Amino acid sequence: MSERVNVSTVKGYTHYDYGMGGPTRTINPGEPVTLTANCPTNPVWSTGDTGNSLIVAPTSPTTYTLSCPASSASGNCVVKMEYEVRMNSAVQHYHQVSNHPPLNQRQLLASTSGAGTFKVCADGSEASIFKLSGGNRNYSQANITLPSPASIYGSLTVLSRTADSLVMRYKHPEFVNSEAPYFAFTANVSIPGTSGMQFFIEVNRAPVLMVHGLWSDRTSFAMMEQELLKDELYTFDLVRRVDYSATNNKHFAENSNVIPRNITDLLSGLRGKNISAGSVDIVGHSMGGILSRLYLQSDNYRSDIHKLVTINTPHSGSQMANFLLDISNQRANEIACANVIKQFFTSNNSLCDEGAVDDLRVNSTAIDQDLNGSRLNDNMVPSHTIVTAEYATPEEVNDFLMLKDKTFSLGWILDAFGSYRTGLIFFPDIENDLIVSASSQKGGLTGACTTSIPNQIHMGAPGNQQVILAVKRLLRSDPQGGSFCMGFDPVALDYNPQSPTFPTQGKGASTSSTASISITSPEKGSYWEPGNQVPIAASGSGLSNIRTIVRYSYDSVYVAMKAGSTAQYVASAGAYVGKREVMVLGETPSGEVVSDTSFFYVATNLCQSKQTGAWENTTTWTCGRVPLSSDIVIIHSGHTVSLASQNAEAREIIYKGGAINFTGPNSKVLIQGKESP
Repeated sequence: MSERVNVSTVKGYTHYDYGMGGPTRTINPGEPVTLTANCPTNPVWSTGDTGNSLIVAPTSPTTYTLSCPASSASGNCVVKMEYEVRMNSAVQHYHQVSNHPPLNQRQLLASTSGAGTFKVCADGSEASIFKLSGGNRNYSQANITLPSPASIYGSLTVLSRTADSLVMRYKHPEFVNSEAPYFAFTANVSIPGTSGMQFFIEVNRAPVLMVHGLWSDRTSFAMMEQELLKDELYTFDLVRRVDYSATNNKHFAENSNVIPRNITDLLSGLRGKNISAGSVDIVGHSMGGILSRLYLQSDNYRSDIHKLVTINTPHSGSQMANFLLDISNQRANEIACANVIKQFFTSNNSLCDEGAVDDLRVNSTAIDQDLNGSRLNDNMVPSHTIVTAEYATPEEVNDFLMLKDKTFSLGWILDAFGSYRTGLIFFPDIENDLIVSASSQKGGLTGACTTSIPNQIHMGAPGNQQVILAVKRLLRSDPQGGSFCMGFDPVALDYNPQSPTFPTQGKGASTSSTASISITSPEKGSYWEPGNQVPIAASGSGLSNIRTIVRYSYDSVYVAMKAGSTAQYVASAGAYVGKREVMVLGETPSGEVVSDTSFFYVATNLCQSKQTGAWENTTTWTCGRVPLSSDIVIIHSGHTVSLASQNAEAREIIYKGGAINFTGPNSKVLIQGKESP
């Protein structure tokens, strides 16, 4: 709207008539508005700006003044014009999480003068603040009413009420009582003497933090996340898979910031999407559940956990951890830690002596004092434990290679040490997941506060469909309902192994036996192309059977068991590029175990000789071209490759009984940019 001047002539002088007042504009707080005038000379606004146009965006009622010099019979005078900007009645939604830097600073998420919609999460937090103001209304007796019950619709508490505004803190609902990912409802505003107004609140599910355990990484929850997203229970913004794989084998104390840091990141991300959340639901597997509890019970806890679900968590410790560090079982430690775990799990960090295994032991200081000592239940949230148990009988493995999930391998190897035949060598419970006893997994919770799932060993449990269904149910449930208990009451456990005899040596015979075993194929460090058939062979002496494990892909292995002292198989190299570990364990009739390990590579950048010929001749090579600087060149037995060039390149040259004949005066091969004669 613009205010235009009237121009007339009075007694020969030009007169500019600006009227008695400027235009009045009514806007929403913060909405840009353009004020215009038609001042002939040197207009100046009260803001200091000049010109006939001014853009402003006030957040409260404001009057702007325009000064315009004018000519008169007695000289120049200044005529002033006032422009008044009024506010519509507005609802503003702020986010603030008390005692939670940097989220403790109040931040505006959204504002509306009509029936707008504001987004919150059903996390039971008080992270939302609503402010009503503007519209020349008196808010001293205003109020906002919500449907009931509060567990579904939330509740409001007045922070301040004046004639100019009403400010209320909103306690979020506890859960979404629907199969849909969210629901919306109407909040009614009553203001005496007016027709009132309304706005809408959209309630999303509480954000979910998934925390992996020892020797693992965020991929352990990939299947669960996929299921939550597939069912449209959540959006990507509401789910976060934690990754602390760089320290997944370290002491609990070294990982003390994993939980609070990731909670802050998750809540901050939602804040950036204008979604208000102040706490999260945590699903922790194994050590991930312990780290969650340690944060919950710490002085640094910021009341930002809504619900806690643990899976296979050793609330009382794990006898397996004791076993792995038991010096009386040095041979078992070597095979389990140095071979199976390190080679078939998450590579470099899969070590037993970096602190985490020590902390996880039954009766360790970390378990008995830090987790279950004087700080036990200092802070409590609705909690549920999911318990899994190993197969009632060991899965049958035949004398041919069978493809299994890699998590199967550790339990199957432990079977070689007699864990089944001796009737559980160190677990006090009949039920266990091969790593943690059922009583430790329960954490002292009983009845509907714990869920038991059979035929699932410790590793891989977050990807088990029954576990995923249980987690979905719990995430949908009212935390004040019967599926959750407040606090933990872990049982006291002991480590009293009744273990069989183990060899004290590595590869070859023990001091009490002449048993031995060696991998004869494939050659250690050999290269194979995807899809190749790789011969796997081992032979030994004094053995009753041989167990074989061959990595097939990141998450699967070949396994086989054959009676006697020799074993021969053919394994498909598949499409997985990288290092493939091979391990064999030979068992003697008396129950002693000997082992050997090897490895080979599967690569797509192989250029192998298929006949004698010139380096520059494409028919010499299986790759059908002259080798490139990125190629691994293999010269096979009986083949001689002649080379006259000075510019030949390769990443690596492997001689398999063949040779290169350098025929030129300066012929050479550059290996990764370096000259090789």
